[in-house]
Formats: sequence, structure tokens, C-alpha cells
Amino acid sequence: MAAVPALLARARRGRIGAICQDAVDEIQKQIKGVRGSLAVVADQARGALSAADAEEGEG
Repeated sequence: MAAVPALLARARRGRIGAICQDAVDEIQKQIKGVRGSLAVVADQARGALSAADAEEGEG
């Protein structure tokens, strides 16, 4: 996580609330990224299943 050094710098200045908020923001960004990746994988799986169903219907 690229934000860790910035969080540590703020910790040294004693801004706990800002540190916590930054950590929450970073976690939310990471979660959004994972959700996006999962959506892509789910779409690919649906496509593969559709293709397999089509092949099965032809055979």
C-alpha cells in the first residue's frame, strides 16, 4: 500500500483521526478494486458457461 508512509508521517505528528480516516479511505479504494476484478472474472465465467452450453447444444 502506497499510503502507508504517509500514514506513518501523520502518526508522528499525532493526528490520530486523520490517520484513521486515511486508512479507511485506502481500504475502501482497495475494496472497490477487488470488486471490479471480481466483476470481470464473473463476466468471463458467464461467457465461458454460455459457450459451453452452446457447444453442448450443438453436439
